Amino acid sequence: MASNAEKRVTAGPPGPARKGGAGDEAVVGLEPPTGGWRELAVGLRRHLRRIGQSLCLASGLLAGAELLARAAEPGPFSLWDKNPYQAGDKIRYRHRPGFTGRFDGTWYSINSRGLRGPELPPRGSTGGRVVVALGDSCTFGKGVLERESWPRRLEARVGQRGNNGSVTVANLGINGLSSRDYPRWYAEAGRPLEPEIVVLGFNINDFPNALAAADRAVQKRTSVRGLLPQGAWDALGRTALYRLTRGLFYELTEKRDWARAEEFARGAGQDHLLEESWAEVEGHLRELKQAVEMTGGRLALFLFPYESQVVVEEYESAPRDRLSQTCDELEVPFMDLVDVFSEGLRSGAAPDGLFLWGDHYHPNARGQDMVAEAVLGMITEQGWLD
Repeated sequence: MASNAEKRVTAGPPGPARKGGAGDEAVVGLEPPTGGWRELAVGLRRHLRRIGQSLCLASGLLAGAELLARAAEPGPFSLWDKNPYQAGDKIRYRHRPGFTGRFDGTWYSINSRGLRGPELPPRGSTGGRVVVALGDSCTFGKGVLERESWPRRLEARVGQRGNNGSVTVANLGINGLSSRDYPRWYAEAGRPLEPEIVVLGFNINDFPNALAAADRAVQKRTSVRGLLPQGAWDALGRTALYRLTRGLFYELTEKRDWARAEEFARGAGQDHLLEESWAEVEGHLRELKQAVEMTGGRLALFLFPYESQVVVEEYESAPRDRLSQTCDELEVPFMDLVDVFSEGLRSGAAPDGLFLWGDHYHPNARGQDMVAEAVLGMITEQGWLD
């Protein structure tokens, strides 16, 4: 008969021999839980794989949205934006001669002279008149095709009349130019064309405004734009998806933008601290007039409206009055397009509006054509096409 000790040794199912004696059970309890670590590693790999798949899906969706947004922009399709500008010595911006491509939602087609549009015929080869259109992005035709810009539409409208001979309109508009740039840019690119007529499209941001300058300084510190360096915003601006999002934001905040435009206008017209700055603007316009007349040309000027002027019943007219007075003193024909645009909206001639979607300053294709029609009426009334 077996003793109790022998029963304790032989009890239980047979197993592999173990070493260690009395501390045997404690040693077994310290063995690492290899199965738990293995399950943790497998779960981690599974989560990483799902995250990678989600990132790939999101990247694919963003890429698809970018392609769709690019396809919706005017002009030929392009996969990326290219910079159409080169640094200038006399003016801040100039186009790269011969450049073709998309930038900031606009298709650029620049001729060998650095001007938007087709190559210009040699002076005197056609026996026709030359008209120079001078201005900033509104004259350049931001957001519309080259054939839809007001200089090209003016050329087409003059040609349709059939009794004014051949007329070539050269588009000297460049995004970002202002009154101080116009005399220098005309001397460089306009004077060699020996134009008979020069039409300057003035804009609200051509007016000096200390209020706007202070507002920009504050916004740079406190707005979302201050969170990223300018280079990052420039990179974002080259994506069509960002431009679409920006346009949607502007559409949702259009009343706020209208209020800011009116505030800008009040500052431009009533800020007595800017008398010296406005004197500089008058000096630039006088310099431009003299340069045009030196080659036998004549200068006319019109003021682009901004959207709030067109849609509200009353708007701040001080900037227009100030510019009109300056033109009277310089004996330069002047036209304000606010009434022209307002009548176009009231008559139903522009069911889609007169400004770009998501942009409250630049005329769309219909607005550009309306500008061309008004400019043609102004220079015809002056007898300059007789």
